[in-house]
Amino acid sequence: MKRFSIYFIAISLLIYSCNSNSDILPSEVWSGGCASLNPYKNGYKLSGMCCEYLIIPKLKFKENNSFLAKSSHYTYTGAGYQDVEVNLRGKLSENQDTLTLQYESAGKTISYVLTPGPAKVACMCGCD
Repeated sequence: MKRFSIYFIAISLLIYSCNSNSDILPSEVWSGGCASLNPYKNGYKLSGMCCEYLIIPKLKFKENNSFLAKSSHYTYTGAGYQDVEVNLRGKLSENQDTLTLQYESAGKTISYVLTPGPAKVACMCGCD
């Protein structure tokens, strides 16, 4: 019985270690063009784009540094912001120096390639 317990614990640890639930990105802030990904509440917020932003929950990375997360895409309608649920796909490069994000909204595929650090550009938009 003792031998069975040791095998069970070893197999459990092996299975658990193969499934990453880490949501730690190598940098706290990521950016690309006007877009900036920052910690927000218990997840992240992708903002800086004209008249839109994304609220992203904690990320659960797979073994290949990719993730899929149901996120809220907020767009300005002229009377306020409307949110739509989107499936955000992401991938952290092997050397962890780029983060690619992609989702579909209003029939268009939207992609961002982000690098560590704050945004170097600010987009001027006419949204309130």
